[in-house]
Amino acid sequence: MMRRISHAMRGVRFALQSREIVGHMVIALVVVFLGVLACLDATRWTLLVFAIGLVLVAETLNTALEQALNVSGIHHPVIGRSKDLAAAAVLFAALTAGAIGVFIFAPVGMSGTLAHCLS
Repeated sequence: MMRRISHAMRGVRFALQSREIVGHMVIALVVVFLGVLACLDATRWTLLVFAIGLVLVAETLNTALEQALNVSGIHHPVIGRSKDLAAAAVLFAALTAGAIGVFIFAPVGMSGTLAHCLS
């Protein structure tokens, strides 16, 4: 079990070396900050965490697939299509997360102060 966790943590370190994954994480941190300002309830936080996780999982799998397919250095149409499909999965995940974000934040509005949440 510990070895599996060790491999997963090594994967996290590799993921953090990917500009795309780090970019998604920065966006996720901004969204979490906005969630704090908006005083989201537990249901909205659950949806938000799911949306963030969906994008990070899709981007991580896309990155893993790209790295595996780049090993040979061969430019084959099937490899190109596979990469495009993986990129499409990230796009679908990001669009879904964006829609979830609109549904979460549009009705709540932004109070702009943490004191509002605590009152």
